[in-house]
Amino acid sequence: MEDATEYIKINYQTTENRCGCCNQFLEKPIVEDKTFEFNKKVLLDWEDWKNLEYQHDFEYQIEYHILEVLNDYTNLDNKKFYIPEEETSKLRNYILEALNINYPDKI
Repeated sequence: MEDATEYIKINYQTTENRCGCCNQFLEKPIVEDKTFEFNKKVLLDWEDWKNLEYQHDFEYQIEYHILEVLNDYTNLDNKKFYIPEEETSKLRNYILEALNINYPDKI
């Protein structure tokens, strides 16, 4: 049976400042460009969406939720990560569009 899961792909960057073995600070941070495919269902399947009251609450929670999902589904350890605005915007627009269908009175 074919997997019908839909994904939305983003590009982001990680910066590692500490050695993965000994946890010592690195002389020169390791910067890597990466790609992550967000499972669209995971992005939208979040109980708290229905509890938010105002659009600015959605905006804040969308940013937080994107970072939370990325952190949960990638191995970031000691790494800092940066999602370019155009990538965050792509996710934000997707989520807002989907939430507008599910919660039109709140968007």
